[in-house]
Amino acid sequence: MSFIKSGRGNDQLLLDGFRYRRDRLVWRCIKDRCKGRARYDENTFKMYWDHICQVPNPDEIEKAVYNYEVRKKAEQSHDLPRLIIQETRLKLSSDAAITIRQYSASTRVVQRIRRDKNIPTEPKTFADVIISNNFQNTVANQNFLLYDNNDHRRRLLIFASKEQLDFLNCCESWHCDGTCAVASNLFEQMYSIYDSVRGKTLPLVYSFFPNKNQETYEELFRIIKQHVERKPKYMTIDFEKTAENGFGALYPECAISGCFFSFQAMYLEKYVYKFILIILFRSSIECSLYYIKSIISFLIGVALERRIHSE
Repeated sequence: MSFIKSGRGNDQLLLDGFRYRRDRLVWRCIKDRCKGRARYDENTFKMYWDHICQVPNPDEIEKAVYNYEVRKKAEQSHDLPRLIIQETRLKLSSDAAITIRQYSASTRVVQRIRRDKNIPTEPKTFADVIISNNFQNTVANQNFLLYDNNDHRRRLLIFASKEQLDFLNCCESWHCDGTCAVASNLFEQMYSIYDSVRGKTLPLVYSFFPNKNQETYEELFRIIKQHVERKPKYMTIDFEKTAENGFGALYPECAISGCFFSFQAMYLEKYVYKFILIILFRSSIECSLYYIKSIISFLIGVALERRIHSE
């Protein structure tokens, strides 16, 4: 049992080789004049009226899932149509692969969806980055694009709605972190500012960095300072020295501390893995997993303690 979207964006239920569309409180077979019905009963979906249209057709279900996956990837990624189609086809059985639309037809579907949804092509340079109007506002029609320096050499984009900035203005402790995994090829990283809202830690500011230089961090926090009057008392960051310097330049009275998770990841990557490899290489004794974990925990604890005392 699973759910997909139809070509018009309506929910469809896949159950026991049949496809259903929602009909008020029940689900009815998508085939015209078929009496097949399903409903939610005792924490599961069950068919309660038999079908008269046909026997279950697994190939047709695979075809529907294929079309849905192609449409979804066309909206959510900048991958080439060829790559989208190829990756989706690999999930099909040999029998279902024969029944799907031709490659050229699937390509036109991807192109049409991106054109209708106003999805821009992936830019090659900072000058090609154009933020269309529908991406500059939230679904509540609040302004979302807070800042764009329009520098074609080092483009910096900052996104935050008024509501998000109001939440940030009520908080005295900020948490900042950057990630390269979701940034495009042009930008070095996406840097976010988090805080606790109604008991949950949520991202309140998003920014796309062209680099990790101190001036870029200073530019970000300078813009934030213009829109958030309250100065934070505490700040947690990853162990990026330029971020620490950039934040300290704008908020010199704020107490800055490092995130232990980021410290652990950094220390593992730079030192511990190399140390473990040396031990395994030089020692003829087989090290148990527990022994290796004990060494890692000890080294990280010692390093963190030395860092705290040094500060």
